[in-house]
Amino acid sequence: MEPVVIVHLGKRQVLCMSVKDTINQEWLGLANRLSSRIGTGPIQSVQAVPMESGEVGYSGASLFRLRCHFADGRKGSFVCKRTSGQERAALERLTLQGRGITPVSICREPETGDGWILMEDVGNLQPVPENLAHWKRQVARALAGIHRDNLGRGAEMPWLPRGDEEYWRHLTGALSVDHFARMCAEDPVFANQYGEKLPSLREAAEAFSLEMAKLYADGKANTLTHGDIQTPLGDHVRSQDGRPRIIDFGFCRYAPLFIDLVDYFSPDEWVLCWEEMENEGGDFGKSYFLKGCETASRYPAFAYLFPALMAWKRGEPQRLQKCFRLLGL
Repeated sequence: MEPVVIVHLGKRQVLCMSVKDTINQEWLGLANRLSSRIGTGPIQSVQAVPMESGEVGYSGASLFRLRCHFADGRKGSFVCKRTSGQERAALERLTLQGRGITPVSICREPETGDGWILMEDVGNLQPVPENLAHWKRQVARALAGIHRDNLGRGAEMPWLPRGDEEYWRHLTGALSVDHFARMCAEDPVFANQYGEKLPSLREAAEAFSLEMAKLYADGKANTLTHGDIQTPLGDHVRSQDGRPRIIDFGFCRYAPLFIDLVDYFSPDEWVLCWEEMENEGGDFGKSYFLKGCETASRYPAFAYLFPALMAWKRGEPQRLQKCFRLLGL
């Protein structure tokens, strides 16, 4: 009986692939194409193995690791992910731009609909470097590179969803405040503790949606955004050989760049983000840039309100309290 690898596709589905028929025949060629892009040489064989505990994350994306045996005797690995067309297209674009900030990748399917992508393995999340100020400068420089390369180039990325008013209302409503309202209706303990904040939360969502829609409409700062750059304790900015590598563009969008800055960097660090953007040839006035960051500063409150609610259910109220502080509630 041939060995089988099981790749989780969610709570109810699994994909069983014959290592011999599927991995060797379909993935070996793709792995060699990726290796050629990276410059690591020919691969003789590959083996699919599950991701380690804690590597799958909250998105539920299908992931597995491809162990590679190179022709010169070395061993290595790539990561295989089933994801949206927009993420695959974004990673392909960023790979071809050659900054080396994101994992080098190659698509198995055309960049439409859901499909598989094979990526450089940047390893597990490492502790934040001790020299945090130097590290944050590096991260600001990396993000500035991505943002500058794609600033104002929305016409080149028709596959990238737009951060228009409809999107901001969806983010603050269906993805955020609606969950809060549902918790109030379904959980008397939660409602008793937080229910009185719901009207103010709705008002804050309306104001934020309009301000972000206006910022998007002026067009000056629109670029390919990651959309999920959390604090330095998050998982999407990793350290590899002492330099930042940014992973997981599943939430990418053509939107004002400020949303990628305001959770990772504190308000007194926004100026270093402006400095690095200027070093990349940006043409933002300092006051405009800092005002954009201030406008976007409530983004994490809405983007992460649902995870904060789930944390509250686990007896961890700190993240929810942070959301309230960001909104002044």
